[in-house]
Amino acid sequence: GLSFEIGSPSETDFENNPHLYTLKISNMEISENCGWGIKSGGSINIGFESLSAKLTKINDNGKGTDCRAGGIFIYGSLGMNAVNFEITNNNGTGILSEKDLLLSGSQRPIKINYNRGYGIQADAGNVHITGLAAHQIIGNKGKGIYAGGYIPVFGDLYGYAGNIIIESGIEISDNASWGVYGMGVSI
Repeated sequence: GLSFEIGSPSETDFENNPHLYTLKISNMEISENCGWGIKSGGSINIGFESLSAKLTKINDNGKGTDCRAGGIFIYGSLGMNAVNFEITNNNGTGILSEKDLLLSGSQRPIKINYNRGYGIQADAGNVHITGLAAHQIIGNKGKGIYAGGYIPVFGDLYGYAGNIIIESGIEISDNASWGVYGMGVSI
């Protein structure tokens, strides 16, 4: 299947050339890859190119012999902004990010369902979900939405919990662990 990977820029490179490190996609399906559907060290924008953008689907990734991955992995420091997408049935976490996530579903509900790991995991960032549609985070094998992780301080690891802000209708149900887990939660 179709997949994408973008390397991680330095802060100076990104400040001077942000367009070089932003993956912009819409109107496509990314599926049936052994690895992650999208793996990026830069930022990701899904569906912002057109107000009439069709649904982007990221599903069924990380499956097969010796495969284990999820929908989207953002390992850089630039985060993700997205509208009009579904991330379903991946063999790992739906969205795994090291930084902040902004997910907005103004036209259609965001669906992050039936992934083998967490629905949404922001290890050292916050999660902000907005939109007019009623979103879904259903049936994932870990937490529905998780903001937190561990950060190194003088050689030791300390727990960090991020904030989760949900400014839309949302159904969070049937996940294998907590529905929503973070330091501050506003729904």
